[in-house]
Order: sequence, then C-alpha cells, then structure tokens
Amino acid sequence: MPINAGVEYFVAQKKYLEAKTREQKIVALEEMIRAAPHHKGSENLRAQLTRKLKRLKEAKESKASRKELSIPKEGDAQICILGLTQSGKSSLLAKLTNARPEISIHPFTTQRPEIGTMDYGGAKIQMIEIPSTFHPSFMNTVHGSDAILAICKKEDR
Repeated sequence: MPINAGVEYFVAQKKYLEAKTREQKIVALEEMIRAAPHHKGSENLRAQLTRKLKRLKEAKESKASRKELSIPKEGDAQICILGLTQSGKSSLLAKLTNARPEISIHPFTTQRPEIGTMDYGGAKIQMIEIPSTFHPSFMNTVHGSDAILAICKKEDR
C-alpha cells in the first residue's frame, strides 16, 4: 500500500541508507519517523521504523556495557580468582603476579577486577581477581576463563 510520503521522508531515508555508524542511523531513523505521514496507510511503516530504532538503541546500550567490563584474554591461560570478602584474594594476586591491588582490612576493598600476569615455566598466565560482589558483568569474565581458583576463608575459632 502506498504511503504518500513527502520529500523530507525520502531525504531522511537516503541518510539512513548512507549512514556508516549506529549513531548516524539512529538520527536518520528519528528523522524518518518524524517525516512519515500520519494516516492509516502508514501505520505499518511507522511501527517498523519504531521497532528498528528500538533495536538499534538497545544494541548500542548492551554493547557499551559489555565492552566496558570485558577483559580480553592475554597470554597462554586466564585464571579467575573467586572468593568471599576478606578471604585473601588480593594478597594472593599480589604474591603470584606483578599486580599491586589495594589490600585492606576493610571488606569489599576490591570494586573492579584486578589483573596480573605471572610466568609459570615459560607460560604467561593472566590472573584476574573478581570482586566479592559477584556482579553479573564480572561473572561473564569467569565463564570465559580457562580455570577458576576458589579461595575459602579460614573459619575463626
């Protein structure tokens, strides 16, 4: 069914088709939605454009959050250190690797993953201390690691 769109719509559509980045596509889609006619024959078109815009915005947000918290694997192996607060994860990381994490007597000192590298028999091993908050974005790194080192706190007697 023809939509009888005006020139502004087709100019915005051309911008969308020529857009190289996600931001340019979002701007062009918003222009297309504004320029699309408001009548019964164009309801499907407006719905399609709105869905496309929503998908682009969601992909932008999810990709940004993943990129911010992803830790690329470096070396021959990646090992994640897990454990409850005050279990000695930072101390172990400092002893085994070149990392210098903040070590404190206060709980939850480590807020972001700490990364260190150690040489074990010629193999470069990347060790990552995961904060005790066990935030889902940090756990994505754990799922992609080669090994997990779980640290248990010695019970106070």
